[in-house]
Amino acid sequence: MIKKSIAGISVLSLAGLLLVATPSGALAAPNAHEAVSIPNPPAITLPVQGLESDHFQDCPNVTTPPPIKSDLGDELGAGITEKMTSESLKALNDSRIKQGEKALSADVEALRYFESGKIVALDSSGNIIAEISSADSRTSKVSQVASASSEAKRIIKACLGVGINGGLTFENIVQMFNTPAKAAKFVVRRIGIIGAISCVGGVIWEYI
Repeated sequence: MIKKSIAGISVLSLAGLLLVATPSGALAAPNAHEAVSIPNPPAITLPVQGLESDHFQDCPNVTTPPPIKSDLGDELGAGITEKMTSESLKALNDSRIKQGEKALSADVEALRYFESGKIVALDSSGNIIAEISSADSRTSKVSQVASASSEAKRIIKACLGVGINGGLTFENIVQMFNTPAKAAKFVVRRIGIIGAISCVGGVIWEYI
């Protein structure tokens, strides 16, 4: 009888210790109306210029040959380089002259399209011999926000189509590159300058 009493007291003492050590909230019944805290998913970070690639792609709307990728200028910074042939350089200069731009010299071996938006001409040694466009977006004739967005959409659609590109939808891309200058520089980095001229026309020079 004495042993049973001692055992009962020990059980009660242990239960009391558990009640003291356990937070009151842990013993409370869950409230159906209480908000449940769910951690936010990790943020998805996209490049400033977005959807960068280490290769060129074909323009789906024209039959011009795809750009030829070159390793020239890789050490100059993030971007991609398009090799210029005599034919592509002539087409490039013809387009520039029609738009009132100065023709590039015959020493141009390639064009480097930086992720920053800067575009330069390189010689056969990879040296910069001309700057075609600065990193800053050029101010174009399209000034109104609605018109600018519509023109950006036209440029992207003409050059890349309206399908999924780089894992993003057409509308996603338009939202990211919502001005003609941003859109023009983006498509140049994807399909090259000759492809962009073929898709959009000489107006591309107003934006890059």
